[in-house]
Amino acid sequence: MRLWHESLITKLPRQQLLGQHRECCALRGGGWGKRHATVDYVFIYSPYKLFRYHKLVMTEMLNRGYKPNEDWLNPLYRGNNMIPYKSLPIEVSTYPIYPEHDHNYLIECIENLRKNVLKSSLEEINEYTHFVITYIKIKKGRSIAGVQFHIEKKKTSLHCLIRRTIRNIKRIRLNKSKNGKIYLTKQSKASIRPCWEKTS
Repeated sequence: MRLWHESLITKLPRQQLLGQHRECCALRGGGWGKRHATVDYVFIYSPYKLFRYHKLVMTEMLNRGYKPNEDWLNPLYRGNNMIPYKSLPIEVSTYPIYPEHDHNYLIECIENLRKNVLKSSLEEINEYTHFVITYIKIKKGRSIAGVQFHIEKKKTSLHCLIRRTIRNIKRIRLNKSKNGKIYLTKQSKASIRPCWEKTS
C-alpha cells in the first residue's frame, strides 16, 4: 500500500479512497514505527503530518457521503487498542505535506492508477456497455498536468442489426404437436436451413 500524492485524493476511485483511509488508520495506530517498504518515510516526521494527510482523506470521504469514525479527527487518537498521544507539536503547514510527494512521485502515482485501475476499468466498460471511453494525458511541457476523458456511444450498424434479426427469425419454426396445438421452437445454429429448403 502507498500514500497517494495528495493532489490525487479527490480523484481516487472509491476502492482506493477507502483503502487509503484504512492505511492511515493502521499507520496512526499499531503500525506506527513498523518498517514498511513504501511508506517508511512517514516515520521520519511527526505523527501530526500523518494526521494532516489523513484529514484530507476523511474530508473527501465526507464529501462523498461516507462517515469515517469521528475519533480519527482527533490528532491524538490512535485507535481503540492504542494509548493516545498526550500531546503533539503542531507543525507548519507545507505543500506537499510530505517532501517525498514531489512531481516525480505524482507521475509515479498517476502511472500506477492507469495500470492497475484505469486501464482495466475502461476495458470492462468498453466491452460490456454501449459506450466507448478513451482518454488523453494533458501535458504542460514534459509534465502531465491532468487526464481528459472522451465518452462516445457505440455506433450500431443498421446492416448488422438487420442481419441479426433475420438470423434469429430463421431459427424460429412452427411445429404442430400430436394434440393439434401449434407452438414455436428455436433451432440451434447448426440446424438452420434456408427457408426454401424442404425437409424430409
